[in-house]
Amino acid sequence: MKNPILITGIMLVLVAVSMATVFNAAYTSNGITFYSPSTNGQVYHSGQTLYLNASAGSQYANQPVTITITTPSGVNVDLPPTQTNAQGFVIENLGTFGQGQLSTPGTYTIAVSVEAPSPLGTKTGVIQVVYVPAQASVTIEVLNGETGVPLSGAMVYLYNTTNGIHKLITEGTTGASGTVTLSVISFNFTQTFQAVAMYSGFVNNSVTFSIVGNQSVTEVIKLYPAVLSIIPFMVMQNGTVVDASNINAPLTSVVVTQGIPASIIAKVEFAGMPISNATVQASSAYPSLVKVLSVSPITSGTYAGDYNITIEAMVVNTTSAPYEVVLSINASYMSLTQSVSVSVQAYYNTLAYLQHYIELIQTEINLLNTDIKTLNTSINSLTTSLSSLNQSITTVTKEVNTLNQELTTANQTASGLSGTVNSLKTSLNTLATELSSLNTTVNQLKSQVNGILPLVYGGIIAGVLGLIVAIIAIVLVYRKIS
Repeated sequence: MKNPILITGIMLVLVAVSMATVFNAAYTSNGITFYSPSTNGQVYHSGQTLYLNASAGSQYANQPVTITITTPSGVNVDLPPTQTNAQGFVIENLGTFGQGQLSTPGTYTIAVSVEAPSPLGTKTGVIQVVYVPAQASVTIEVLNGETGVPLSGAMVYLYNTTNGIHKLITEGTTGASGTVTLSVISFNFTQTFQAVAMYSGFVNNSVTFSIVGNQSVTEVIKLYPAVLSIIPFMVMQNGTVVDASNINAPLTSVVVTQGIPASIIAKVEFAGMPISNATVQASSAYPSLVKVLSVSPITSGTYAGDYNITIEAMVVNTTSAPYEVVLSINASYMSLTQSVSVSVQAYYNTLAYLQHYIELIQTEINLLNTDIKTLNTSINSLTTSLSSLNQSITTVTKEVNTLNQELTTANQTASGLSGTVNSLKTSLNTLATELSSLNTTVNQLKSQVNGILPLVYGGIIAGVLGLIVAIIAIVLVYRKIS
């Protein structure tokens, strides 16, 4: 609950202020006198509070009051109902400009209606106020990033980026000094802005900043020519820097030792800014040979974002005089290409020379070791095959021995069967002789039978006839008896 004593104190202070204001300035509309705002069309700025102090007269003491604020966009905002005090005054805090319902620049209309019983009737007074936000001044200076010379005629676009928006609010062109001053509406809260500078032949660049109220801000934007640059700036061998130069003064000639890998560190820039996603290639040209070199982006450490070009000058002589290798570096980025040449002076080094031949010998040893390993592998494979073959021979020998045993048994059985066969042959011969004799006897019997058959057949026929006669005689005798 609000402190009534505090509220009463505030009300008294406001009344006192209003009474003092009576003798200064006031604006009357339809019988209602406005002491705050004190004039129609009074101007307010961001952060100022709009106090309403108006009087309908003492005869309207303690009467209901309706307050309506119409915003510049035409929206009516009705405030909670209130009433006049014992002297007929309406005292209210309507808000702070730049916040809530008072945040839109423009003209606000405040209508105050005080009701009263007949015959007094209702009074409605109207007063207008104008919200003009603060004006911030933004000065942008555009320079050539390589030379520091001001760029006259550069276009500058100013965007409001507060709360994630990206709205163009104004633009301008730099003068002879490379500067342009822009005005923006500002408030009593923080706004963020982005200034973008453009100039023909240069890459666009921008700067971001914030403004509160009517600040004056000055920012510098450096533009770089839209060119691709390759900057070799350091040479290292065996982890030691053997040649180096200022970043802004690329190396054009370097010294290395023959037979030792050297790392040439190069930076690639586009519009004066280092880039790590360019396509970089390099080659070294000897009198009768061109070698493609290894190029790799550096991803960590002091030189992260730069490029490492590895070159190893061949060992070609044993004198103190160096020979020259031409190193070519090519880079491409977007639609641009660039190339530079670096003269590499390769000096002889006895240790490098010996190291070179040691490496050759080591290479031969490595090849021999590889051959020996291959031979050992073949021997192991052959040993395994021989072992398997021996096992197979042992198995076959056992099977041959088994077959020999079975063959011996079969021979013995065959010998026994041979005697039986001979005995059977003798019996067969005997049977054959007997069969031949039997056939002779049979033939003789057949001859005898053939001679007897007519007599036998005649006797049989005679017997049959006699039997028939006997049967007939018996039948006749039987009939006679009966």
